[in-house]
Amino acid sequence: MSATLDLEPLADQLVSAQVISCKGQSHPVETFYQPPRQGEFLEHQVIRALEEHWLIAPGDSETVLVFLPGQREIRMVQRAVEATC
Repeated sequence: MSATLDLEPLADQLVSAQVISCKGQSHPVETFYQPPRQGEFLEHQVIRALEEHWLIAPGDSETVLVFLPGQREIRMVQRAVEATC
């Protein structure tokens, strides 16, 4: 479930549910927006963004998080990334 969900009202409705809390940790984040080129497929846009912003000099502990609209798009991008590796 969403980490931003207000759990108390939900827990009140689900009598047998147990609320588990875990203290989080903040990490620095950089945000990049890259508009698509005309007619560019989403998976190609993601590959281009990775090449331009992350693959050029990834740090030892750097990771990348790409927000995609759905499972279909996630699979398409996954296949495209795997094909370029």
